[in-house]
Amino acid sequence: MLQLIWITKDKHVDITDYVLSLTWKGAKGTAPRSLEVSIVNTGRGQHEWLPILEGHMLLFRWDEEELFRGVIFSQDKNSSFGQSIKAYDQMIYMVKNTNSYVFTNLTATQIIKRLCGDFQVPMGEIIETGYKLPALVVDGETLYDIAYKAIYATFKQTGRRFYLGSKDGKVYLAEKLAQVSFIVIEDEVNLMDYSLNTSIEESATSVVMVAGEEKSAITIKAKNDSLAGDIGTLQYYEKVTDKLNAAQLQERVNKAMADKGKVMSKLSINCLGDADVITGTALHLIIRDMNMFKGYYVDSDSHVFKGNSHTMSIGLSETDELPEVEIKTE
Repeated sequence: MLQLIWITKDKHVDITDYVLSLTWKGAKGTAPRSLEVSIVNTGRGQHEWLPILEGHMLLFRWDEEELFRGVIFSQDKNSSFGQSIKAYDQMIYMVKNTNSYVFTNLTATQIIKRLCGDFQVPMGEIIETGYKLPALVVDGETLYDIAYKAIYATFKQTGRRFYLGSKDGKVYLAEKLAQVSFIVIEDEVNLMDYSLNTSIEESATSVVMVAGEEKSAITIKAKNDSLAGDIGTLQYYEKVTDKLNAAQLQERVNKAMADKGKVMSKLSINCLGDADVITGTALHLIIRDMNMFKGYYVDSDSHVFKGNSHTMSIGLSETDELPEVEIKTE
């Protein structure tokens, strides 16, 4: 059952009885998670009018577990006493603040801690990413874009995927595989419906990367001949600005080839709600009619709560990084 707390500088007020519906959502590439609440706000009858203002906070719990804590940024009201409120978690401050920096020989972890410290963004656990970026120069960019430039550079070099988010009112950095929920979404159990799109728009059958200056330039290539035989030649080329030796460049090329050398798929599903399934986590999906028994990352999620009802719509991208699950066919 849901619970909604309205927080000001002076008080915490349970306003669950005012709530008509609540949507909690997030998406890959969209920094903050949001909470959209529809309430009836009137001083008539048994209710008191709520003087809710921008800058106040909302805390949302489901089955006594805190799912969201964030700041109110906008409201809409009408003559029928209907009021919709939109709040964002602490990641909104990574989007709303911009700055210029020159970072040298720092990990993504160190860069993110610096960004949060400079703008007083509360920090939770920021795990160590390990790889030191030789240099990162940014001019007038959002803290979120700066952080993800560091995260993406780390991924390109190491293959490790990280997720930056907000929990309990604090920004955290976690490795994606550490967030695997081992939840199974299954037809005839908790899956309601689905849609699948496959495409080679972003695929590549060969990857070429060049590092270094003209006379000392290093060129590394990788090919997927089997895929090229099916879809034709599609080459991805990149001039690498990082200072890499041949072994480091080879590793980056191999990672890019593994990432791009396949038919891309996008899958959207509607199912019974599970609060552990949010953007950046992963799950297992079973759709027997399509002979689908695969692991997927969650790229977007939208959870709708009404009374005791909880459903969710999620967008997924395929991954082969998850361990197998036992499939019962009977």
